[in-house]
Amino acid sequence: MYPTDVEVRAQLSRILASKNFEAGKRSRKFLSYVVEETLAGRSARIKALSIAVEVLGRGDDFDAQNDPIVRMEARRLRLTLERYYLLSGQTEPVLIEIPKGAYVPVFQYRSGPSGDVVSEELASSPSEASVAQPESPVFGFYRGAKVWLLSQLQVGTTSRLVAPFLAVGLVLLPSVFVWRVLNPEWVAAETNLDKAKELSEVPTVMVIPLSDMGVEQSKLLAWGLTEAVITRLSRFKELAVMGRETSWRTATQDGVEAAVPKFNPDYIIDGSVLAYGPRTRITVRLLKARTGSVLWSEFYDVDLQHSDPLSIQENVADAVSATIAQPYGIVYRFERRRAVSSRPGASAGYKCLLEFYAYRSVLSQRLHQESRRCLEELTRVSTEHATAWAMLAYLYLDEYRFRYNPTEGGTAALERATSSARRAVQLEPDNARAQQVLMTALFFRHETEAALAIGERAVQHNPNDTELLAEYGTRLAAGRDWKEGEKFIKKALALNPGHSGYYYAMLALTAAMQEDYERAYRQISQADLNAFPLFHAIAAGIYGRLGKKEQAKEALANLLRLRPDFDKNVVKEMSMRGIRKIDQAEMASNLRKAGMTLPPEAAALADLWDGGVLRK
Repeated sequence: MYPTDVEVRAQLSRILASKNFEAGKRSRKFLSYVVEETLAGRSARIKALSIAVEVLGRGDDFDAQNDPIVRMEARRLRLTLERYYLLSGQTEPVLIEIPKGAYVPVFQYRSGPSGDVVSEELASSPSEASVAQPESPVFGFYRGAKVWLLSQLQVGTTSRLVAPFLAVGLVLLPSVFVWRVLNPEWVAAETNLDKAKELSEVPTVMVIPLSDMGVEQSKLLAWGLTEAVITRLSRFKELAVMGRETSWRTATQDGVEAAVPKFNPDYIIDGSVLAYGPRTRITVRLLKARTGSVLWSEFYDVDLQHSDPLSIQENVADAVSATIAQPYGIVYRFERRRAVSSRPGASAGYKCLLEFYAYRSVLSQRLHQESRRCLEELTRVSTEHATAWAMLAYLYLDEYRFRYNPTEGGTAALERATSSARRAVQLEPDNARAQQVLMTALFFRHETEAALAIGERAVQHNPNDTELLAEYGTRLAAGRDWKEGEKFIKKALALNPGHSGYYYAMLALTAAMQEDYERAYRQISQADLNAFPLFHAIAAGIYGRLGKKEQAKEALANLLRLRPDFDKNVVKEMSMRGIRKIDQAEMASNLRKAGMTLPPEAAALADLWDGGVLRK
C-alpha cells in the first residue's frame, strides 16, 4: 500500500513545522515544490532546470552541466531529511525521501508489506525515475544502530569519554554495511554476473525500469513488469542479466548514458506502459547498448480494468523473455550473424556456445564434430562451467543415438553423456540445460519415469525455455502420451518460430502417432532438416502411410544415404528412443508401405499392426 495524497501532505506539514527539521528557506521551498509536483502527477517536469528556475530563482538560461547548485541543494535536503527521520521523526508513519542522484521524491509507509518499499511516483523519464528498493538486513542493522547512536548524542546522556567512540562507530558502521559476506543476496547477483562473464563471456543484458505514462494502476504494472522480466531472463544461462539493484540504480542515479560505459552491457531492454482510455499499451524494446540501435520491439495492448494485472504482467514477461533470451531467440540470432572475433571480449567459451546452437539448429554430423572438440577443450580448462558440461553431454548423447563421429575406445558414449550431465547438475542444480540433458540421458538409459520427473520439475522452473520445452515434450510423447507431449512442442514453436524445422518434424511424428496423417503431412512439409537422418525416417513413414510413393522413395533414399544400416536396425533404433511396442509396430508398418525392406523382427511387428492385433 502507498500513502494517500492527504497523508503525504500531512507529513510534509509536520516536517516543515518541526524544529528538528533544520533546513533553510531554499531547502524548505525545494521540498515543498518536488512533493506538490509529484502529487499533481507532474513528476516528469522535475528536472534540474525547473528546480533552478522555480525554486532557486535562476534564469531560463541556467546551465546544469556547469552550475552544481541544484545538486548541492538536493544533497543538503537529502541529509537534512535523513537526520530528521533519525531523530524526532522516528515514529512518524510516512517517509518522504529524495533518492540519491534523483530529484523526484519517494513516498512510503515506514514499514510496508513484506518489508517492500515501493515508490509513489515513477518518473516517466527513465534517467530521472526514482524507485526505492527493499532495505537489506545489513542496511537495516546500520540504520538502527545509527539511530541509537544519534539519539544518545542528542539526549546528552553520553559521557565525554564515550562520545568519541560513538562517533567512530558512526564512521565504521558503513563499512559493516558494505561487508559483502553479510548480504548474500546482493553478493549473489554480482557473483553470478562475474562468474558468467569469466567463464563464457555470454552477452550481458541490462533491463531499464519501464517508464509509465498513465494512471496509478499502470505505474504499478510498469514496476512489477520490470521485476518480472529481470526474473525471467535470469533463468536463461545463455545470457548474463545484470541484477535488479544495478537496473534500478541506472534509472535513479547513473542514467542510461552513464551506465553503458560504466557497466558495459551488450544489450539494453527498455519500454513503457501507456494508458489511453480503457486500454493500456505495453511497449518493450531490445537495443544494442553501444549504438542505441533498436534490434527488436513489440507492443502488447491490455485491459487493466477488466483483466488481472498480475496475469498480464506474467504473460508479457514470459513472452518478452522467451523471445529475447531463449537459445534461438533475438540475441542468439544477432550474435550468430556477427563474427565472433569482432565481439569485444569474446572468449572461447562463448564461441563454443554459438557453435553448439548452430549444430543443434541443423543437427549435422560435421558441426557436431566441431562443437564437441570446442567443448571438450573448454571443460578441460574451465572445469566449473556447468552449461559447457551440459552441452558436451548432449554431443556425447548424439554420438550414441545418431552415431555421429563415434570415438574409438574409452567409455561408451551414453555413459560419457550421463556422467557429463550429472557433473553439470552438480555444479548448477537449477541450470535448465543441465536438467534437460540429464533428463534425456536417463530417458535413453530407459529410466523413463525418473527422466520425466526431472523434466517436469525443470519445465515448472523454466516455463519459457523453448529448448527445454521441446525436449521434454518429445520425451513425454514417446515415453508416455503423444498428445500431452505435443502440447509442449507446440508451445515451443509458438515462442520460437525461428527454430521451426525441428518442432515441425516432432509435431509431424506426434500427429502420425495419433493417426492424424493429413496433419502429419502438413507438419512434415514445413520441416527442413535434410542433414538429420531421423527427419527422413519420419517423413518416409508419413508418405508411405498416405500412399505418396515418389516422396516416400526420395525420403528413404536420403535416410539410407545418411544411415546405410538403418533398415537393418529399425527395431533397435526405435527401442533406443524409448518408443513403446505398439508405436514401433505402427512405425514399422508405415516404413514398409514406404518401400523399406524390413528385417524379421520389424516385419513381425508390422504384421501385427496390419493384422489388427496391435491397434490403439
